[in-house]
Amino acid sequence: LKRWRAENSVTMSSKVSGMNTLLSVSARANNPEPGFQLINQRITHSTINDNIWASLQNAQIQALKTLDQRPAEKFAQQM
Repeated sequence: LKRWRAENSVTMSSKVSGMNTLLSVSARANNPEPGFQLINQRITHSTINDNIWASLQNAQIQALKTLDQRPAEKFAQQM
């Protein structure tokens, strides 16, 4: 479990569980926006962000492959 605080108003915690990384963000201020911006900058410049985008891209590629295969399978079954 790792924790990171921004301006003592926002806390981000991360916990790695198997292949998953769980992120939790909580605010303790009336205006947590500056803290959220700092956390956003930290995530944007981290390997976590790179891994998230890589996972989304892979999921997208797999979904497109599935869509490409289905019509061919139906056509093959009709022949």
